[in-house]
Amino acid sequence: MKTHILLMAFACISMFGCQKTIVEDASTLPKDFVPLPVPKPGTGLQVHIEAFPVPANFEREFFIRKDLGNTEDIFVNAIQSSSRVGSHHFVLSTLQETPNFPLPPANQLIDQNNIDGTFNLFSSVNRASILFIAQSADYELRLPAGYGLRMPKNYKFLANPHYFNKTNAVRWGEVYFNLYTTPKEQVKTVLELDVLDGTEALVLPPKKETTITTDRIFDVKTQITTMSPHYHRRGKKFVVQILGGLRNGEVILESYDYIHPVVGFFVNNPLVLEKGQGLRTIVTYQNDESRTVKYGVTSEDEMNYLFLYKTELK
Repeated sequence: MKTHILLMAFACISMFGCQKTIVEDASTLPKDFVPLPVPKPGTGLQVHIEAFPVPANFEREFFIRKDLGNTEDIFVNAIQSSSRVGSHHFVLSTLQETPNFPLPPANQLIDQNNIDGTFNLFSSVNRASILFIAQSADYELRLPAGYGLRMPKNYKFLANPHYFNKTNAVRWGEVYFNLYTTPKEQVKTVLELDVLDGTEALVLPPKKETTITTDRIFDVKTQITTMSPHYHRRGKKFVVQILGGLRNGEVILESYDYIHPVVGFFVNNPLVLEKGQGLRTIVTYQNDESRTVKYGVTSEDEMNYLFLYKTELK
């Protein structure tokens, strides 16, 4: 079963007329960022999220719809991304239009927060399914031979950069990413990205260490090729264990750094979980503040996700 998560795409009424403006001064744009090389003809394509300012002492996250314009289904077996310094994450998601959730306009940047830091209340929610997430400035996902991610005809996606700027000066963000394609006839297994979501129990009392355990049992035989945790600065340890079977309790991933979380690759020896087996995440947080911290989208909040590239086996 394909799992979706809700991504917030924030739009003001009247073509975003009420959204506060972030002033751009290109004279402060550093010239030291080197773009990714463009894929050779016939091997893939490149998408560019143009440079954008991140104001001083501000956290900028936005969404922008891009259309590939492909006239037939394409299959991707590698994605490479490169972002300017300061990136917390870059997410690429497949957009799905429904009567109640129309798509945002193409190529229009939609900020999550106003320039004064307040939440943009004039918002609409678009249902999207994550396809790729990079948690470092330079990241590459390369799938083994025979595996691919499907991008259907007339593919539309939502790009989501998230930048922190804890300095007293304007900084800049920018993202390039390359999609490397593979012939359809060479793809034997189409992967999807799933998420083990531990946010429901995410309540961190002040001045206390808290451990949150989340279990997920698969109802069909499942093969996993890659897994990646996502959490924020209060997370001190993220552990993944196998549930059930002969390997019950075996630790298969440990991560201690939220900025550079450990990514588990099983491409040469995929992790296969039988029906009734599953995964457990054990995440330890240390909240040194005088307030309770809960789930949220900013660096002042917390998260608890494990992203999985998987396929169901018959």
